[in-house]
Amino acid sequence: MPKIKEAKRSMLHMMPADGWMAVCTNDAKDGTPSVTTHVPLFAWAIVRDRNGKKASTQVTGVFLDDAGQIGVACWSKGFVRYERITDLERPLG
Repeated sequence: MPKIKEAKRSMLHMMPADGWMAVCTNDAKDGTPSVTTHVPLFAWAIVRDRNGKKASTQVTGVFLDDAGQIGVACWSKGFVRYERITDLERPLG
């Protein structure tokens, strides 16, 4: 039977992230303006990241992508920052 690789990252704890968004941008290099998107988070996760013998722990936002797969914001391409949405009536851009 093949040996299963040890996970590089593991989620230690999760909690709801109501009203929080991940702000992402495409990295336009062809001279076109960057497009900024707001991705709603459904949870915050405490994640342990292992790199050889070193380990670090950080908090990251968790979201569902367009295919319904779970993604973590801080390791996503184009991630810029988190924003708290206080007025859900305001347009997102």
